[in-house]
Amino acid sequence: MEQSQAGKSLNFIYTFIFLPHVFLNHFYQKTNSYRNAWILFFGIQFTLLGFYLSIFPSIVQMLSRVFEVNQLEYSANVDHLIKTLLTFLGVFQFSAMTLMSFLFLHIAGVLFGGNGTAKKFFVTYILATIPIGFKFLLLTVFSLFLGSDFSFSYIYSEDKGPLATLINLVIDPFFWWSTILGCIALKEAHGLSLTRSIVIMGGMFILGILSVSSLLLIK
Repeated sequence: MEQSQAGKSLNFIYTFIFLPHVFLNHFYQKTNSYRNAWILFFGIQFTLLGFYLSIFPSIVQMLSRVFEVNQLEYSANVDHLIKTLLTFLGVFQFSAMTLMSFLFLHIAGVLFGGNGTAKKFFVTYILATIPIGFKFLLLTVFSLFLGSDFSFSYIYSEDKGPLATLINLVIDPFFWWSTILGCIALKEAHGLSLTRSIVIMGGMFILGILSVSSLLLIK
């Protein structure tokens, strides 16, 4: 019985990595796939919250230096406020980015001749974000064993500047894995050609880079 369950788990992982189009369609055809997609959505959001909490000591250290330079007191109330803001940021960031990206890609898919429903694309698109959950889970584990500074450097590098942070995101293998899965999800849900799916996803990527670049220029 245990071997059978282990075999199913290995087959599940193998299909997700090497046959994602089969995995996406199989998951969608299951009962309650829409509900399970929302459960997965909140599960990935939970990994992001865990990551933010794991790097909290590094954030406190950085803010303490800022408060010290400006001759301000870093009190317990400030500490609680930062934790609250981090929690809110974790919830808002993932929810806003994921849902806005889903909406943009779905509309683009329809405009490019796709015939998929929003429900089907939502299910497959959420599955495409699984690598993001893996990434933040690993960063949280690294934070516990290697210290919060190690994981904190992923999103902020005081020595290298904001451009290094952008480069870290661009060369992130989990980002590209999720992008490829998003392309497949768009193709399978909307019945588009691979070329059209790549064009749509490429447009989304360019818009994202321009948005991040504009924020860096403002800083």
